[in-house]
Amino acid sequence: MSTNSIALQIKDRLDIVEYVSRYVPDLKKQGSLYKACCPFHAEKTPSFVVNPANQSWRCFGQCAECGDDRECDGPRPATVHAV
Repeated sequence: MSTNSIALQIKDRLDIVEYVSRYVPDLKKQGSLYKACCPFHAEKTPSFVVNPANQSWRCFGQCAECGDDRECDGPRPATVHAV
């Protein structure tokens, strides 16, 4: 079994909302998405969005960080800002 196929199996079983909420505990459901203030920069209006349908997350604000469940290992401590 290839590393890629193992990674895909893990991705299929992982709930990205549950996983990301370990690092962004203030995620709130809004329609079919989950939103919170971005952990990568200071902001007052939530721009960090988690989309469970395609297992991805993205900041639509200043930093424009994005990724999927394999790329979210929590906010980088040097860039996290408390709001």
